[in-house]
Amino acid sequence: MITRRTLLSSGAAFGIDSCVLPAWSRTGSGCVFGAIRWDAQYCDSPGEPCFEEEKALGAQKWQFRAPLHSEIEGPNQIRFSPTQATFDKEIAAAKRGGLKYWAYLMYGKDGVINLNHSMMRGLVFHRSSSIKAQVNYAMMVSVDTLGHAGDYTVAVSKIVELIRDSNYQKVLDGRPVLFIYYMDSLLRLYWKNSVTNMAESINWLRITANQAGLGNPYIIVMNAPPASAESVRAGLGADAICAYAITLPSITQGTPYAELARFTRSYWDKELAATSADVVPTVMIGWDTRPRKEHPPAYDHSDRSHVDVATYVTAPSPAEFAAECKSARDFIHAHRGHCAAQLALIYAWNEDSEGGPLEPTLGDPTASLLTAARGVIR
Repeated sequence: MITRRTLLSSGAAFGIDSCVLPAWSRTGSGCVFGAIRWDAQYCDSPGEPCFEEEKALGAQKWQFRAPLHSEIEGPNQIRFSPTQATFDKEIAAAKRGGLKYWAYLMYGKDGVINLNHSMMRGLVFHRSSSIKAQVNYAMMVSVDTLGHAGDYTVAVSKIVELIRDSNYQKVLDGRPVLFIYYMDSLLRLYWKNSVTNMAESINWLRITANQAGLGNPYIIVMNAPPASAESVRAGLGADAICAYAITLPSITQGTPYAELARFTRSYWDKELAATSADVVPTVMIGWDTRPRKEHPPAYDHSDRSHVDVATYVTAPSPAEFAAECKSARDFIHAHRGHCAAQLALIYAWNEDSEGGPLEPTLGDPTASLLTAARGVIR
């Protein structure tokens, strides 16, 4: 499966007026804010990403970043114990904070989304919830969940099946939102190293969704740097570009969040300059990967010989994070011609050991950053 670190490193060197939406989808702020979900917190199985996440967050000094459904089993050990009830509390917290959708990074097998995968258990809880309508969801498919070259109808059918859900996020008079997490390293394995081959799956998805009466998907390519994202977007015929996360070219032991925020805002401008289509601005919650650097996950095979374990970006204050959300809203308002869907994306709801959590945690059960930004994003 993909590792996001590879994607992020490829772009590291680059690093309250309301917006306008159709009435059926307008929010108080006028924009549609969502957050990325990387659900490595919903199992306790050796060999799975969730097991690695437990190790990363197990040290006593990092337990405060663990989700509320974690159980502390010792000074250096936690265990994830999610239930439908705990997930429903996440939905309620997101709703209170004004989030309109979660973007789930999708996992699968043999090129097709597989909801039995351990990383899909959060979405399974979401779809099963009696309060699921309080927060919509969108899929973040990847190069390896769209099928294979010449063999993509089953993969597309699975995507369309999920788009049928009543709480699937739509924009622009009913277009379902779909993020594509793109990685060159997987293109050879699944698409014979051809974006043109991959575009056949995207075209079939549009045809199938339209024939099913689900609308023409609004497709957003996630890649870095912006010029690369635009190249892939144009090749796939997608509608917008976006970044999974935006990171500084270099950081120190305590780089101020304000520096990351400035760089993030300049990155949005680079995206705008690079594309002839739309931009979905990504709001960064931070970048403190020390838990993961101290306990490298088994699935990450990157060269770590030059990794400085002690470097990090300081966490934002609630006021700083709210201000950054306002900056995203202002960017959308100022560039309506290139922000047609009025979408914004927050990194991240639960990248707990990497960037930092937006979700309620053991150390922050009220989700103070989301609470502070509520007046901006709801």
